[in-house]
Formats: sequence, structure tokens, C-alpha cells
Amino acid sequence: MPRFAIPASHMRSALLPTAVAAGMAIFGGAADAHISICFKNCPQQPGEQNILFGAKDNNLTSLTGQTKKTSTTVTFDVISGTEEIGTNGIGQADVICTMNCGTDSKGGANGMQLTNLDIAVQSGFGATDFIGNLDFGEGTALIDVTDQTGATFDYTLGNGQNFFTLTATGGEVITDIHITEEALNSKGFFGWNDLKQPRISGICTLTGDTCTPVSPPPPPPGIPEPSTVAVLGVGLLGTVWFVRRRKNRGVV
Repeated sequence: MPRFAIPASHMRSALLPTAVAAGMAIFGGAADAHISICFKNCPQQPGEQNILFGAKDNNLTSLTGQTKKTSTTVTFDVISGTEEIGTNGIGQADVICTMNCGTDSKGGANGMQLTNLDIAVQSGFGATDFIGNLDFGEGTALIDVTDQTGATFDYTLGNGQNFFTLTATGGEVITDIHITEEALNSKGFFGWNDLKQPRISGICTLTGDTCTPVSPPPPPPGIPEPSTVAVLGVGLLGTVWFVRRRKNRGVV
């Protein structure tokens, strides 16, 4: 798909003073506080986790997924209009619009396009990195990212720029992401077919505005490889055969 509509990012004008003040008070200066966007699949943080769904759901206004390693809840909500969402499967599934959606003859498997979606990390938690893929985006999507201080950063995702990576630096963490269609494109299309491959990194627990990294639970005790079990079995059978042979010969 062609890449065009060079993105531009900006702080919301209404929230700029608050964001600057919060950055100076908490992080030691506005230059130290930032959430940036990369218009590609560009993971930068360790511990990246897939967001998994336990069931194939349809026609809901809220979906719940969990991170693969730390079991942190991430919710996907429709917060305006009458659209309803679901998943196309279980595990690392796509979030799709299933009812009352914008229609486009080019739109995905079900021909429907989603126009708004809110993604929230579990209450009391944050993340330093989020990756998503707005498949077959049409028109322009506005991505609003909120950090733990309540400051909001806005970015525009142009038609054809499907993958995006949000990265928090300078002590900030991501707590909420709101995606809406901003404008129709020249053909009158809007929205996107689905959100593919949602992934998240740097899960941490919030105490005030400080976030402490969450470590995955230790892996279960190792289970012997099948080849190892087979070798042990052959050795045991050989020992039994040898002992029986000695007995049959009358050797004590």
C-alpha cells in the first residue's frame, strides 16, 4: 500500500500548559517528558507481549484481552456512536467492527469499518510501548495518547500508514489510547477494517506517578525433552534385560 500523507504530531493546545507543568514538576523539565510515535512496526522496549483474547466475541461495546506474560488486562472499548466490535478468533486475534459500522466496498472480510476505539491498560498499570496495525485504513485517523499524569499527545495516522508504534520516554507511561476517524479521504471513505497484532511492552504498576516494572512469573520447572525420555527408557530396558540374563544363567 503506498505511503503518503506525511504525519504531523502536536500537543493539544488546551492541555499544553498542564502537560508542560506536569512534566516540569514530575520529570524535571518538559523536554524530559514525551510520548513519541513511529509510523512502522518498530519495537524499542524489552519484554514485548502479545495481547491475547480468550474467546471469539461479537457485537460487544467492550472487549477484554490479557498480556501473554504478565496477565495484565487491556480493554478495547467503543465509546461513541452505535458501533459494536468483536474478534475474529482467540489468542492474538484482530479487533473488528461487527455491527452498525461504516461500510466500504473495499472493507475487509465483513465489508465494515470501525471509526472509534479506546484502548486502556488495566487500572493502576501503565506501559512504555504499544504497537498496532490499523488494517486498510481509509481517510485519516487521530490517535490520542494519555500518560499517567493525564497529559495527552495527539498524532495523525494518514491513509496507508497502517502500522504504528507508540513509545513513552522520560519517565512517562501510556495508560490510554483513543483512536478516531478524523476526516474523510478524497473518495469519501473513512475508518479502518480492524486493529491487527496489538502488542505492548514495559508493563508497570503505578504508585502515584511512579511506575514500577512488572516481572513475568518464573517459568515452570523444566520438562525433559522427548529425546531425553527416550534415552532414559532405553537405558532402563537395557538394565532390566541384563539383570534377567544374569539370573537365567544362575549368576549371583
